[in-house]
Amino acid sequence: MHDPLSDVLRLVRLTGCVYFLHEFRAPWSINIDQGAHAQFHLVVQGACCVQHDGQMHQVTAGEVVLFPRGAPHLLAAPGNADHAMSGNEVVSAIQAGLTPFEGDGQATRLLCGHFEHDPDLVCTLFDGLSDLVHVHTFDAMTPRLADSVVPLLVREMDGDRPGSDIIVARLAEILLIEVLHRHVEQAGTERGVLAAMRDSRMARDISAIHGNPQHPWRLEELAREAGMSRSAFAQSFHEIAGVAPGAYLTNWRMLRARELLRDTNKAIIEIAERVSYGSELTFARAFQRAFEITPARFRRLRGSELSVPAG
Repeated sequence: MHDPLSDVLRLVRLTGCVYFLHEFRAPWSINIDQGAHAQFHLVVQGACCVQHDGQMHQVTAGEVVLFPRGAPHLLAAPGNADHAMSGNEVVSAIQAGLTPFEGDGQATRLLCGHFEHDPDLVCTLFDGLSDLVHVHTFDAMTPRLADSVVPLLVREMDGDRPGSDIIVARLAEILLIEVLHRHVEQAGTERGVLAAMRDSRMARDISAIHGNPQHPWRLEELAREAGMSRSAFAQSFHEIAGVAPGAYLTNWRMLRARELLRDTNKAIIEIAERVSYGSELTFARAFQRAFEITPARFRRLRGSELSVPAG
């Protein structure tokens, strides 16, 4: 089966960035402002509190908190939410080899960072997610994560081997994917594209759409892919994915076309045909509705014709 999650990851150009792996001793408190990227905090050892939107959350070893839209929040030792340093100050101090807090109380070891994606796209992975995602203990997760990704991240951050920055970034991206999968499993009622990808019936349709965007899909065909009636499929897809099947199909075609315009020198009419548009004019209108720019102008701004060989 075609892998739609990998498609989305490729299109949004997801990259991971780890700020630090550091041990804090109580009392300590970090105030993190609204950010441009999805921020995460993995508790490697001990425990901490996370305050967001007026609520306090206890996070213990093996748990992750993710802020998909970079919402402001506070990290602190349990019972020590006062006199916070800013996140930027803490990162700068740690990266300079300094100790931002001088406490000698309970130890908490944190691995913190963020995930970046194409700033011109709304990250489809985060559709339907709340501003704070709390993934509880990894004990029940697959051995792949519990026995591999987190220990490798910690080892690479602790060491100073050549190439470790690249390894850490890639491992962080794997961690995000596992966190999102685990969150959907734990929450159960989340809506969005990720939830639809994990529903066996909806996943068949998303896979078909991603694998063959040039096909003139009709609602009846998509319903048959899911093994459902037309009306039941349309209702279920909308309830789980948060958008109608036709809207998702159009959106995916435009994202795929955008990728081809950005990364290849293919003629615009050829790209239009690859996403099921027989007319360059009709395609241009749909593309402009989606991105508020014409395909030709988008390509000129990206400089694709000069920098990328024909694909």
